Formats: sequence, C-alpha cells, structure tokens
Amino acid sequence: MTQSHASLISLVIDCLQHSGEALTSREIARRLLNSRTVTDLTLEALNERLQVVLKIEYQTRAEASRLIKRGDQYELSDSGIYPILSDRHHDTDFADDLASKQLQDQSISSLNHIPSDQAGDLSSVPKTSSGLGEDQGQKFALKLSVKVYPLARQVSALLRLSHGERYSVIESLRRSLRRELKAERESGKLSSFEDTKAWIRAHLIGGSARLAKRLWENSGRLLALEDFESCWSLIESYNLMRVCEDGLWRLNRQGVALLNQEEDSTSKGLSSEKGALRFIDRAEGMIDILMLCLEHSQMTQDDLVTYWGQGLRQKGKRRKRAWLIEGLRSRLKHLEDRGLVQKKQDQWRLSEEGLSWLRKDGIQAPSADQEALEELWSALKKQRDLAKNSIASLLDQMDPRHFETLICELLESMGYDDIHLTPSRHDMGVDVIANIELGISSVREVIQVKRQHRAIHRPILDALRGSLHRFEAVRGTLITTSSFSKGTQEAAFERGAAPITLIDGSRLIELLMEHELGVKPVQIKLWQVEAKVFEIGSEREWPLWRFKEN
Repeated sequence: MTQSHASLISLVIDCLQHSGEALTSREIARRLLNSRTVTDLTLEALNERLQVVLKIEYQTRAEASRLIKRGDQYELSDSGIYPILSDRHHDTDFADDLASKQLQDQSISSLNHIPSDQAGDLSSVPKTSSGLGEDQGQKFALKLSVKVYPLARQVSALLRLSHGERYSVIESLRRSLRRELKAERESGKLSSFEDTKAWIRAHLIGGSARLAKRLWENSGRLLALEDFESCWSLIESYNLMRVCEDGLWRLNRQGVALLNQEEDSTSKGLSSEKGALRFIDRAEGMIDILMLCLEHSQMTQDDLVTYWGQGLRQKGKRRKRAWLIEGLRSRLKHLEDRGLVQKKQDQWRLSEEGLSWLRKDGIQAPSADQEALEELWSALKKQRDLAKNSIASLLDQMDPRHFETLICELLESMGYDDIHLTPSRHDMGVDVIANIELGISSVREVIQVKRQHRAIHRPILDALRGSLHRFEAVRGTLITTSSFSKGTQEAAFERGAAPITLIDGSRLIELLMEHELGVKPVQIKLWQVEAKVFEIGSEREWPLWRFKEN
C-alpha cells in the first residue's frame, strides 16, 4: 500500500526518534524496510519517494517542521508547534540523568533558576563517568559537523549558559542570527561586532535580544555572536544537550561528561581519561591533524591543508579547498587554544601536551625533546664532517717524513709490531716495514705512503708488489691522502699475486679518528625524557603502610 505524505513523515519521525542520531534518507529507507514498516517498495524506490516527501515538507512547513536537514542527513527539531516528549524507554542518555527523578533533586533543579550572573556555575551537577567515547565508541566515524570549528572554551561556556534556557527562545535567536548575518554577507557590509550591545539592539528583539546579551556578557565576552551557531551545531551534532518535557534546553549525560572532563583535568583538559572530548576529536579530524604534525615534525598551514584533504578523501570525506582552508584554520586555532599545537615562524608543530594526548590515544609518540635530540645529532654529524675536513687540510700540509712517522703511530695502534722506517733515499718504493699477527702466524708487511692530490695508478702498485721479495714480505699496503684509479683497485687482489691493501684518504682519516691520533674526543651528557614515567607513575607495586589498631 502506498504511504501518504503525512504517514511517511510520521514514519520518518518515529525512525529518527528510535535511532537517536541523524540519518540520510537512504538510511531511513533501509531501516523502514528492515523493520517491515514499509513492505511494498524497493530500497531505491522508497529512497526516491522519501526525498520527494521531505522536500515538500520543507517547502510547506519550513522552520515549523519537526525535521532539520544538515547536509544530506536529517534529525529531529523540537521547536515551533511540536513540543518534544522524551521517550524514557530508549532515550537513556537524557532520561536517566535529567528527565528522571534526578531532575527533582535540588542540586539539579537549582540550575533552572540560577541568576544570570551565575549561570556558568555547574558545580552542583553530579559527576558521571559516561561519555561519548564509552557510549558511542563503536559508532565512531569521521563526521566533520562544522566548517568553522569553535574553541573548546566557547563550547563549554555555551553548555553552561544554555542549560535551563527555553529551547524555543534559543531557536528563535539562532534563526534571527542566521537571517541577519546572511543579509549582511549578501550586502557585503559585514559587522565587526566591536559594539555588540549596539548590534543586538539594532538587529534583535524580545527574548532573542535578551538571551544574546546574557550569553555574551556572562561568558566574559568569550562568546561572540558569530560563534553561537558553530557552538550550537557542535552541541547538537554530538547530543550534548536535549530538550526536556518542560521545553527547557538542558545538559544530558554526555554534555556533563564533557564539562567534567575539562573541569577535572589539568594542562587544559589532558589528564582526564573520560572519552567525550577524545571521541569528538576523532570525529572532527583533530587526531588526523595531530598525526600529520607528528609525522612531518613541523608543517606550514598550506602543507597541512594539502595532506589533510588527501587523508579525508581516502576516508570518503571530500571537501572543496575553500572548506578545507577554513576548516583547518579554525581547528588549528582550537588545538592551539588547548595547548596541543604551537606555531613558530609559520610552522605548526606538536607541543608536549599534544604528544601526551596522542600517547593517551594509544599512539606511539616521542616526548617533545626528541626533536632537540635529533637536531643535536645532526649538529654532531656536521661537527664530525668539519673535523674530517680539518684533518685532510693538515695532512696536505705535513712534512713527508712527519707523515711517515704518523703512519707508524697508526700501525702501532692497529696492532702491528716491530715497525721500521726505511731510509729517505733508495727505499725501493717502501716507506715502512712491520709485522702483524694473523692467526697463529706473524707475517711481514711492507707499506708505501703517498701524500698527494692526484689518484694513485697501477704502476705504483706493481712496483710495491715487485719489492716484496726484497724485504721477505708476503703482503703490502698502499696508503694515500688521495684516491685510487679503477685499474689499481682491480689489480690489488689479482688471482695468483700477493695481496695489496688499499687505504685512501677518507679511510685514513677514519682510522686516525678511530684510534684518536691527532684528535681528542669530547664527552657530553644528554638527557632524554621518558614520558611514560610521568604519565603512569611507577610500575612497581608499592606496599601500603597499615596502622596497627590499639
């Protein structure tokens, strides 16, 4: 049987009430078919019919409709002529805490009548351990509910100050602000809101004007008029408040959990393990932004826009570049205000608090000093290279005989013994003679040193190999401050010929540094932070002192 317009809208409202979350028309159609509420249509046909019916609903009822469309999703609105009655059987987040008998408790009901200058005081709200992370952890999905993302302090202030306000007045204020701000944007005359009181008097009337003025003043002017909508959109997206049976807009369990998380923690909300704020961070792409800063150490805003956009597309969330720029800019401002990131010379990087926030999310993140250590290692490598260059210059300037005696010192440090220099003249191509222990045998080796800039060619190697029998040696070594030609390298270990070891200038400098000849190591002490110790304390089980009873 074909459903009428009114009956389909009624089925949609029932479906959204039981789901407790925003749904697309296709998701609504699937749920109606699965519950066999509708049986005579296919999924595609029902989805198309729902889209037509919902479009007509908006064209005819507009803001009086019980439905709100956000993007391609629909959710319930409780403004206008449709008062909401909380369903105690399935609305557990709200009914268990505020619509139940606890609402009659003095500590809760007193919130409904607190003076406006004390509206931010929620000390009497009972603490709860429940939060979005625990209640909805299995439903996590990247949401990106708002483009211009508010500060955490602004959302908290609006949660406190909106608690106990009449929802119809809040909706009236939101409609008025949207209408007036839209008109200003279209006219190109955007207000600076420098005189907020004057703007409110000029553009708002009645309860909307009084509420706007109270929210602005009682938040310590933290809540600017242009920030109201983004804060309320975020609150609605994550069900932090609900409309009570008496038509008042009140905190529910999830909203209280978010406030408790910020109030109970230190370092701007980082020590609490409740899941409300962490869940929202995941859903709004905050963790992804922090991970980019972790992976790349430091990034410009343009780089973050590019990489963040690529990550969102891989997760099925496509956004235009203009949206990404504004969305990222506001989210970075939010994270900076919480102390999770910091900006230095147009480069964004994680703070120690941001690294700790990731570690508490199960992500392997180093402490903030790791970057300084890496810079230090880079500086040490640079200093080592400078030392090598200095040694190379000094070797070039050495007296030839002094260079030969330095090689003797090096050979002794390497384990050679019975070391002799040959005469300066008529040395037959050999400068040093020494013995080296190879296994259980001691063999004689002849060494020729060449302090020159041009490469060593094969005739020099052949001459050294031809002199081995004159000194009763079985092997030889060529040491130079330059390099060896390809032919020399190939001939060094020719089959059937005595082996000749080749040591070029680079290897010679490394040997001198290794054996501390001409260089002196300078020791420094570094301190690497073990953040785990400060986050979980001691891993030992310390015994408790027990007092003896008298």
